[in-house]
This record gives sequence, C-alpha cells and structure tokens, in this order.
Amino acid sequence: PMTREPISPPSPATGDAGSRLSELPGAEAPVPLPAGIPEPSADEASLKRLVFSLAPVEPAVSMPVELSPGEAVLLLSPDQDDELAKTARDLLRQDYGVDTFPLPFMPAHLGPGEEGLDILTAAGVTRTSERVSGLASLAGLVITLPHGWSERLAGMADVSQLLTGLFQLLKAFLQSPTRKFVVLIHAREDADTLGQLLTEGLLGLFLSAAQEYAEVQFRTLEIDRDTDLPLALRAALDKGCAVVELINREGKVFTSQGHLAPVVFGDAPSLKLNPGDVVVMTGGATGISAHLARALAPFAPRLVFLGRTRLDPCAHPPEPHPELSSSASAPEKSRAREIAQTLADLHASGIEATYLTCDVTDPESVRVALGEVAGRYGRIDGIIHGAGVLRDGFLDQMTSEDFSLVADVKFLGAWNLFSAAERAGLRFFVGLSSVAAIQGNPGQTNYTAANRMMSALLRYLHRKNGTIRFKALMLPPVEGTGMAEDPDVRDLLRRRGVAYIHVQELAGLFCRELCVAPGDDDWVMFIRTLPSVRTAPLGNISHPALIGQLDGGPVAFSPRDFPMIDGISCLDLRGEHLEASRSFSRQNDLWIADHRPLKSLAHPLVSAAMMLETFMESARILYPHLQVLGVRQVRFLDMISCPPEVPRSSRISCRRAGADPREVVCEAALSVQEISPTGRLADRFIPHCTGQVLLGGGRGELAEWFQDFPVRPDELRTPAVNHKKVLKWYKDRTGLDGRYRVLEVIDGAGPGLIRGRTIYRETVDFAHLHAARYQYSPYLFEALMQLAAFHMLAMDPRDRRSMLPVEIGEIRFLRQCRPGEQITLEARLRVRDQESLLWDARGLDDRGRTIMQVRAMRMHWVSP
Repeated sequence: PMTREPISPPSPATGDAGSRLSELPGAEAPVPLPAGIPEPSADEASLKRLVFSLAPVEPAVSMPVELSPGEAVLLLSPDQDDELAKTARDLLRQDYGVDTFPLPFMPAHLGPGEEGLDILTAAGVTRTSERVSGLASLAGLVITLPHGWSERLAGMADVSQLLTGLFQLLKAFLQSPTRKFVVLIHAREDADTLGQLLTEGLLGLFLSAAQEYAEVQFRTLEIDRDTDLPLALRAALDKGCAVVELINREGKVFTSQGHLAPVVFGDAPSLKLNPGDVVVMTGGATGISAHLARALAPFAPRLVFLGRTRLDPCAHPPEPHPELSSSASAPEKSRAREIAQTLADLHASGIEATYLTCDVTDPESVRVALGEVAGRYGRIDGIIHGAGVLRDGFLDQMTSEDFSLVADVKFLGAWNLFSAAERAGLRFFVGLSSVAAIQGNPGQTNYTAANRMMSALLRYLHRKNGTIRFKALMLPPVEGTGMAEDPDVRDLLRRRGVAYIHVQELAGLFCRELCVAPGDDDWVMFIRTLPSVRTAPLGNISHPALIGQLDGGPVAFSPRDFPMIDGISCLDLRGEHLEASRSFSRQNDLWIADHRPLKSLAHPLVSAAMMLETFMESARILYPHLQVLGVRQVRFLDMISCPPEVPRSSRISCRRAGADPREVVCEAALSVQEISPTGRLADRFIPHCTGQVLLGGGRGELAEWFQDFPVRPDELRTPAVNHKKVLKWYKDRTGLDGRYRVLEVIDGAGPGLIRGRTIYRETVDFAHLHAARYQYSPYLFEALMQLAAFHMLAMDPRDRRSMLPVEIGEIRFLRQCRPGEQITLEARLRVRDQESLLWDARGLDDRGRTIMQVRAMRMHWVSP
C-alpha cells in the first residue's frame, strides 16, 4: 500500500504554494529538551498493536458554532421525504435563525416546484455542484442518510460513485467564504448495509478535511431510535469537542478509539497455512507485496501476483514486455524489472509464483484473472489486497478523477476480488490500509476516504461471511521500500511525530496477525508513535507492564507456554534478533533435582534436553507464527551446576542466520553467570551452549535419514533388561532420579547398536507453573541419549565409565509425545574414538512412524 504522507501540496486556507504540511493547524513544533538530555529517537519506541472499540467522549467546554440571520445551510438528503432532514431544518431555523436549502441527491420523485439532481451521474454531479456554488452566505452543510435509504443502491459501484459525488459537493461548499460546519447524520440501523460503507468513506474524507480547514467544524453523527436528535445536533454544532466521529448509544455519546491489544499467543495457529495453498496478492510483485511474499515462503504457498504492469508472457524467467522498452516511462520499466526479479527470487527458493496483468478496478478483468487462477489450481485460499495509487493534493485542488481513481483501487478493487474468489474456497482476505484512515492526513482526502471505506467493506464482509477471515491492517509509513523513503518526507514525518516501521518488521507483524491473532480483530493498527490529533484521538497507547505475561510487544506470551523463558529484554523484528533471560533454580525448576547424571557430582545439572527447549522457546518467540522443526550444530560447552538456594542466571541470544526463505534458521546461545568453586556468583556471563534452531510453516512427515534402521531383533546379542533391572542400573551407576529415569526396558544390545523403550509420562516440572507446555518432547530426547549411554553397560557390565553429551549434529521431530505413549528407541554407533562415541538414534510410535530422529550425537567418556 501507499502509506507515505503528501509532500506539501498548497494550503487551501492561504493559497501559498510554498506552505508546508508542518505549518498546517495542529502541526505543532516539538518542545526542545533541556540541555544535556539527548533527544530520543521515535524509531526506538516499541512496536504497538491497536484494535478499535467504542470509548466515551469526554465532556468539553462548550463553544457553540455561531450562526447569524441571513446565513444559509444546505440540506443534502437522498430524497425529499426525509424526516432527519426535516428535523435538522426546523432546529436550524428556530434555534439559529438561518435559511435552509433542501437538495435531494438521489430523488425518486419530486413534487411541483421541488428541486433535486441525481449525483450518481457525472452530469448530475456537475449541475448540483454549480447549484451549491451559487448559494449565497452558505455557512453550513448537513448531509442526512435516514434508515433504509441505501436499499436503492444497486451495488458497490453506486457506493463509490456517491462518495465521489458528495466529495464534489463538499468541495463546492468549502468554496463559500462563510463556511462554518459540515455534519453527516446517519442511522445506526443501517450499520450492516451499503449505506454504512458510504458513511465510513465520508468520515475518512472529513478526518483529512478537518486538518486542512481548521476553522470548519466537521462531524459525523450516528443516532439510534432513542436519540434526541435536536439535542444531538446541538452537540454536533459545538466546537468545544473536536472529535469528528460522534456515536449516540442509549443516551450516551461515544467515538471509535484505538487501544493497545497485544495478541495473546496460543500454540495452535488461529489460521493454518498449508503447503500448496493458493494466495493472490495485488499491487504487483514489488515493494511491500514482494516482502510479504518472501515472509510467507516457509509455508510453501503458491503465489499469484496481480498488477497493471505488463510482462512478456513467453519469457522464462519472466521479464518486462518488449513493448515497454520503447513506449514505457522509466518508472514503469523499473517496476517491470522489479517484478521479474521478485518472481525469479521466489522460483530460486522453490516457491511457485506467477504474475497476471489485471486492473482490480475492472470487475471483468478481475473475474478473468481469478478464473484463470481457480481453473489452474482448483481453489483460491487467500487474498492480500495491497494495490493502491496516490493522487495527493489539497481538497480544493483535487479533481473528481483524482478522488475516484484512488477510491476505486482500494474499495472497488477489494470488492471485485472478493466477488470473484468467494466461491473458490476463500479462507482469508487481508487489506493493507493506512493509519490515515484512522487519523486523516492533510492533502490525502482521497486516500483517507478510500482506505477507510475499504476497511469498512472488510468489516461488512466479515459479519456476513463468518467462515472467512477478514482483516484490515492500518499501516504507518514503511521504511525500506516505497515513496516514504524520500529524505524530505522522512524528515517531515519525524518532525510531526510519526515513526516508521521497517518493511522487515511489517513482514513479521503481518505473519503474526494472519496466523496467530484472533480472527475477530478485523481492524488492526501497527504503530510506534503517532502525533496527537484532536479530531481523532487515540486512547492511552503507552506500553503498560504486562502482569503475568512475557512482553513481546505486539504479541504477549504466557509463561505456561514458554516455561524456560523468564523475560524478554530485546525483540527486534527488523534485525530478527531476540535477547531473553532465564534463572535456573531448584526452588522453581523441580526437574533440576532429578538430573544428576554422575554420582560424583556435588550438585544436579541443567539437562541438555532443557537447554534445547530453551533455544526452541526463544526461536518460537521470535517467530510465533512458525513451528519448531528441530535443532542442529549444538555444542554443550560446559555443565551448569545448580547448588541449593543459588539461582543460576542466564542470558539467551537468538537471531536469524542465513537467507533460506523456506526454512528459518536461528543461531542461539546460552550464557550463564559464572560461579566460583566456593559458590560465589561473579559478574561475568560465560557461554555454556550454542546451536541452531530450525523453524518452518508446519511439520510434515519426517524424511528417514538412516537406511540401516530399524535395529532388528536378530542383531541383538544381549538379553533384554526389564524395568526392575533398569531402575537398579539408574541407582547404582547414576545420580538420576524421578522424572529423569526415562528408560522403561532395554530390548537388547549388540556391537554398535541398542534398542529399548520408554513410556512418556506427564510430569509437573515447575513449582510456579501449572500444566506447562514444551516445544518438543524433552524426555524423549533424554531417553535417546540415555539409551546410547547405557550401551556399554549392556554390553559389558564391568565397564564403570559414564557418558555425557557434548555435540548434536541434528534433531528433527514430527510431533510431541502423548502422556502414557510407549515409544520404541533405537540407536546405532557411527564413530568410536578414545574420547567419544558418535551415535544416530530415533524414536518410533506404536504405528512405526519416526517421531524424533537424532544424528551425530557425540557422547564423551567420563571416568568414575
């Protein structure tokens, strides 16, 4: 989407072609900080996620609009028979002593001497605008939309045409030197009709116009059946309240307001994307759309881009159409090359991606394009509508063509896409909107109205299509792509208090919103900081301390889902980097006391299995929309001893490594506060474990790594070891106890191989957390390590040496174990030297499916 703010069109109030947006009313200069205090960077502010609900309008000091006898008010209504217009007329005449001029703009019938013009036609708009411009002493404009009026609309095209027509009439009214107020009155009963879409479009228009015409009172007034209309209209004509949108409900007055609402993480995705899902993206394969496409790559979708730029259909890989070389402008050629490069990049990473030329404002063009997509793939799972154009300019200089083009791409484009795909298995529809739709923006009345009306359309469709997920994402200026990269624009926005988000951050936020956030949040806004706008105030958006949850900015995480993470100190979506903390203590971590693998150890240790869980949890916080697939290149550098009453503080670092779009790889490290032999904690933190975490869009069947598995019964040379004897081995040879005595039986061993079984038990591992959940099955991995460690005991009971893990080549797992599930364990020795043994191992369920496999598991000898 186009999210930049305009570069200083001329001010309608002064006509000064050199005036800047920063000089408009409400654009106050920042207050300088005292000397010696550095000015904070707005871009350092934490990312915030906002959703919208009704908030009471606070009482204000009354400042009624002053009207004088002889001034006039224009009453625009769909038809002559309009009780709202009649009530407004009577109040204005009696209380304010002004003249009123009724003018129906969609008259079904007119009586003798009555005047009205149909603004659904270009001729009607022109004649009506001329009529408005000819009225003398025009001080006010009242638009009334009574209950049921929209039943006369033929469809969405009429809504768009009406918005453009009313824009023209508003523009004509604002030419009046005596202009004072504009009020829209509409009925709550029309909330789920086409009329509500027009209302939201007008509200977007008013929000921007209010910032261009500070002397004019702009207001939308929603009433219900019990509203005292004269009282509500008097309140609407009171400039003491600057809020544009007023909503009357049961005698109280509200407005729509954004408030902080981080997504609460749940382990099950709220929307599951599967390999091969078909996703259509508008806006061409450039800019934001290209970045979002790459962010979806781990889910392995089939992507279809729609855009107006023409590519050569015969070229493989795609390239700009030959005709562009001679006739197209330089920006169009550049855009064609960028599209071709995006497609080539996606193809190189294994993603099926195609491009179709399509004008989203043309329903037939969209029908043909999406018909081709559905015919090729059999379905369309999702649509991401990012198409948008800019025709910036102050309202008095904006043409109806400028207005309608911008509105049609966003609003009619969304409707055309939905209409063509709704019967093709559509599961989600995301529209990329703008913060301008919420706050308005001077010089962008068309863009604000277009995004507001598109967002309203998605909410309207959400209410009528409960099985499809609809979301409108209100975006601030985006860094890293698009026109908001212009240095002058960036400086201007910084001075106005608007902070960017980087396109890489947006990609992460988008995936979280699509896959993790609740579907009922149909309007969502992402921001760092925004200027305070009196006409559309936000609620308190300062980031509060979360009670009982891990603060991940736009996403909050329950400690129950991430028991190995105590706190998040840094979550950088742009750099794809996480810093977190964990304090290991025997008081809270009940599992620690059971893990003393060597009888010679004075204190129990943090287990290798739990170190890996810590890595996986840190990576999952960084990518909550993805699933952990496994780990690799793990090195256990030192043991973490846990004396009683001495918490071992640790720091976890996790950041993305490599550029494979299909599988996210994170480098993770665990550093622990140093402890002296006397038990005294030092200031230094020392690395104890490093490794990589692997994440993807979902877990499929595991590819079998080992051609010489299974371990066959005829390979076993030792008798089976029953559970009673296994427990005796634990007691005699190790300090392991309780939950870490994971082996149930050993079926037997042979030269370089061993086979056994475990029963996965549900354990209470944390004193402060009930029913904590893990990212994998740590006690299955523990069982595979112990199976390898017991091999030498099974082969030669006289051997008194023990073994500890020092390296893991790779672990992959299919799913987590179920409580009470019996798992068959197998391991084969690959390399043996004087210091260590290198094993491959796997665990199988009762159906013979591999649910975890480990390769290159290096175990070091430890003498008693």
